[in-house]
Formats: sequence, structure tokens, C-alpha cells
Amino acid sequence: MTLLYSYTKVLLLAILFAAPLEGSKAQSSNNAASGLSHDPQLAELQIVYDYNTLIVYSAEAEGVAYDRIDGMRNSPFAAAVKDHVSTPELEFREVLVRIRKDVYERTALASLKPQWPVIEDNLLFAVYLNGGPSPVSSITPELRVAWVIGNGAYEAINPLVSPAQDAEDVGLILSDRLDFSVVTTIDVDHSEFLEDEAEFLTWSKGVDIVFIYFAGIGVTLSGSDFLLPVDAVLDGPHSVAEQAIAIEDTLAALRHVPIVIVMLDGVTKWVEPTDHR
Repeated sequence: MTLLYSYTKVLLLAILFAAPLEGSKAQSSNNAASGLSHDPQLAELQIVYDYNTLIVYSAEAEGVAYDRIDGMRNSPFAAAVKDHVSTPELEFREVLVRIRKDVYERTALASLKPQWPVIEDNLLFAVYLNGGPSPVSSITPELRVAWVIGNGAYEAINPLVSPAQDAEDVGLILSDRLDFSVVTTIDVDHSEFLEDEAEFLTWSKGVDIVFIYFAGIGVTLSGSDFLLPVDAVLDGPHSVAEQAIAIEDTLAALRHVPIVIVMLDGVTKWVEPTDHR
């Protein structure tokens, strides 16, 4: 993977949810960003990367990301990610342009309300996941880890069909084509979700890039995004914070990772038990 250092902040987050997360204040300098090299002396600096996250939401605000469409193995978003995420020598933001177009066209052709992924950026680097140019100011990260989650077997909410396949298929591409070490989490309850998250955060210490992919049901509540475990019982807004995983907490724990890519494929609004993905 080649990273091009950029002196201009490019606004693009790669979470597949609809409502944006509140960005953090810039504290890192150009010199801090250059601290990605594995110099033993630099390892002691406790560098914090406030501009390190690229998030993609699979649907726009108040939109619904579709589950598997007839004749497809995956959700429209997962299918598009599979087709484009490993495109050689293409900057990741350009990859996301292709993913958005693909998702829109797949849903429109299925006579559904077109689904339009939303991208926000808090990342200071140009990112090439599968080869790319090597300018003078380039850094080549060596350590890539990914956490792919597929929650579909919901107990108190209508279950989803494709998340397990989505997570497995995206994880396979990340490991086989893009050299990520991948942890796959399928249909976990709240306690298992917390355990897996803690293990992954520990495993992510000292890495150069983190990629998180979630397929399932998510909730945006009071400006914050949450991922639901399969045993969630939604009996009011208060139950979301008690039973779900807060993305902003996960990102806060990854602030020392130079690059964090998050893709969230799921509901992005308040979910009633009868709602679908």
C-alpha cells in the first residue's frame, strides 16, 4: 500500500452509514504525520492522528441500505465493494466513486428507490490499497489489519439475509488481494461484540492501517452512530446506548493508528422492530 502525503485536508470519510460523525480537532502537524516510519526513537513519541479516519455510509441520511436483492448473493453495497475495493493503482477515493455509482445503478435497476452511499473524509493522505505511484514524500505501511462483522440473525428485529455472506466475502478479498490480516465476527450478541472489539483494539496497536467493515443494523441517535448486536431489544432510544456498540468510542481507541477506514452497511436511522435494513 502506498500513501501519498497531502498538505491539503481532503474531506472524505469511508463509513457506510448515513449520518456523519463529528470530526475531532486537528492537533497533528506535518512532522507528526511523517512519523509513520518505524524509527525506534519515534515509537516513543505517543503521536496522535486526529485526521486519520475515512468513513463510508452505505446510504444517505434517513435512508435505508437494502439487504440482498433477488438474484444477488450480497447486499448492493457489499457487491459493489467486492467488485471495486481491490482495483489496482486507483486512489481509494476514486474507488469509492465507483462503489457509489455501482450501488446507485444496482438499486435503480431493481426498481427500488436508488441507494446512494455517503462519504466523509477526515484523512490527510491519499490511499492506494493495491499499488500506485511512489512520490518522494511516500510512506509504505507494513501492517494492515481488518475487522469484518456480519450481524443478520437478529432475535427481536426482523433478521437479515446477507450480512454473514457480506462479511465473509469482503474479508476474503481484504486478505487474499490486499494483504490484510482479517478477523471475522458473525452474528454476535452484546457481550461477544464487546469481547471481539476489545481483542481487535488490542491487536491493532502498532499497525499502520485498520479497515473495519460492518454489515447489519445500525442506528444514528442524537448525532452518534451505533452498531447493533443480534440480541438487541429496541424498546426506546435509551436502549440503544445500553445495548449497542458506539462507533465514536471505537474510533477514539484507534486515534494512534495512522489510517482507519470504516465501512458501515446498515440502517442509519432509528429502527423499530418491524423495520428492515
